[in-house]
Amino acid sequence: MSKEDVVITNRCKQMIPLQVRPPKGDFFFEEHQIRLNPGKTVVLPKRFLNWDQVVNCKARGDIAVGEGN
Repeated sequence: MSKEDVVITNRCKQMIPLQVRPPKGDFFFEEHQIRLNPGKTVVLPKRFLNWDQVVNCKARGDIAVGEGN
């Protein structure tokens, strides 16, 4: 895990779909969905995340976000 990684933990009781795409990647061909089940944690590169979605979920209290080492 590097400083560019983000640790995301699902804190709610529902699955949360996170949209991920490589930087400058095509929406149609390269965007994927990570399904984060309740109580589970995932480590993703910060540059692959839809940061507006992360901020929105964090503001609602659905996810906890931590920085990489």
